[in-house]
Amino acid sequence: RTGNRNPASAEGKKQVLMVIADKQFNDFEFRTVRDMLSRAGAAITIASPTSDTALGMSGTRLKPDLLVSRTDAGNYDAVVFIGGTGIWRYWSNRHFLKLARDAVRKEKILAAICWAPVILANAGVLTGVRTTSLLSERSRLVLAGAFYTGTPVEEDRLIITARDPGAAMQFGRNIADALV
Repeated sequence: RTGNRNPASAEGKKQVLMVIADKQFNDFEFRTVRDMLSRAGAAITIASPTSDTALGMSGTRLKPDLLVSRTDAGNYDAVVFIGGTGIWRYWSNRHFLKLARDAVRKEKILAAICWAPVILANAGVLTGVRTTSLLSERSRLVLAGAFYTGTPVEEDRLIITARDPGAAMQFGRNIADALV
């Protein structure tokens, strides 16, 4: 993990910030996307709302590299929000919303899977954007001005969203392809 220093940028590696909840993040989504991006040569930094060890829904324990409140989208080529039931607590968190807005403003790849696209909706960055998420969150995205498709993965400009853990591999592949 690269922490906040981004030493790999000097080596030409793409920098990816993966954002997880401190409790109940989706382990499978995280591992699948992280592994695909790492194999594609990206340097991964993990951010969470606390510096405590984060706990996944299936028991994965991860020590974040930095706090979401201390992130700067400008330091990364992509910002990826991972789902899981714990992300609900951060749908309206000001640091999460700011990070999503800054990623769009700085023309970075912005990605979210499962329940995490609600963060993008609440940040106001999905107006007119084709998007997907869990079906249960369709109305939240539509109310935010998104065009909800319900497909496994949607990519519209620099915003990539995925429906559920079953789409994690395609989601990771789309992010890796967008980084090229």
